Amino acid sequence: MQGMPNMQGMPNMQGMPNMQGGGSPSYIPGMPMMPSSGDPEIDKRRALLLSEGFLALTGAAAPTTQKDTTTETYSISYNSSEVSGSFEHEVTRLKKQMLLTWAKESKMMKEYGLSENMKILEIGCGTGELARLLLEEFAGTNIVCVEFDLKMVEKAKELTPDHLKSRIEILHGTIEQISLSENSFDFAVARFVFQHVPDPVVVSQKILQLLKPKGTLVITDIDDSFPGMMEPPINDLAPIGIMMLAKQKKSGGDRTIGRRLGRILKLSNFENIEMDLVLNHVDEEGRSVEEFRGNLQSERYLPLLADGYISQKEYDNIEQKINQFLKSNSPILATINLMVAGRKPAQ
Repeated sequence: MQGMPNMQGMPNMQGMPNMQGGGSPSYIPGMPMMPSSGDPEIDKRRALLLSEGFLALTGAAAPTTQKDTTTETYSISYNSSEVSGSFEHEVTRLKKQMLLTWAKESKMMKEYGLSENMKILEIGCGTGELARLLLEEFAGTNIVCVEFDLKMVEKAKELTPDHLKSRIEILHGTIEQISLSENSFDFAVARFVFQHVPDPVVVSQKILQLLKPKGTLVITDIDDSFPGMMEPPINDLAPIGIMMLAKQKKSGGDRTIGRRLGRILKLSNFENIEMDLVLNHVDEEGRSVEEFRGNLQSERYLPLLADGYISQKEYDNIEQKINQFLKSNSPILATINLMVAGRKPAQ
């Protein structure tokens, strides 16, 4: 289970026309707008979704927190077959996403204390891209991966090369449900996972129990108040991004989780908390626009089309603008993610 790092167009800060009829919300100052789709029902649905997303983005609406994590009711705001339009596309996206950010993330993890011969826990391993890179770079390490999505578990096992199989264990389930020995891991990682879990504090408390004294948890995730950089801008992506935020919130997720990661670790009794921004820019040495393609794809907006928040014509227009941007002369692209590290107190 791995989510989408932030990559949106620069906001179009023109206001949305006042929409009073049919129970639609009035314009909220500063909220990006979309032109009318030509379908009053679509306009009405998305006006409400936009206002919900904008209130969440600006901190006016508290994040939804679910407390029940039993097997019958547990759910996450991630579906591997929907995020990129299909499971196969999502597998490809996750690989590109990992390769884009690996150099800087691995550097930060070393600074946070990751070294050879450690026992590592990964929560939400997806297809195992991070786990395989960790095993290759850090000699003598062993890793236990926990993944909620069965298709991802199967793909991660399939992609694990023979020479790494003795050092990795991939388990199907959630960190709250799977039985692992307490005080047994030196280092834990959760990458684009906390934005999806029903109760992040419960998850971090569970990880705390599993870490050895002085063990470290590192979380990488997003906050949509740190949008990706684009030039030339695609203004339509600003309101689209806010609707994606609201849609994920309806499923129990939180695309503004980044601002609360340090507080979550404090509430879970971690100490020595550090937070950093990780920026990957197309103009850095060795970068290319193609490396960012996994973060900028029209397929991620297919759920908005399926649920009637945008029309087919609008979706096609977004796809066209993204393709034009990627083919433009020297476009500027950057992603911004947050990393937070906390340590378990010595006992």
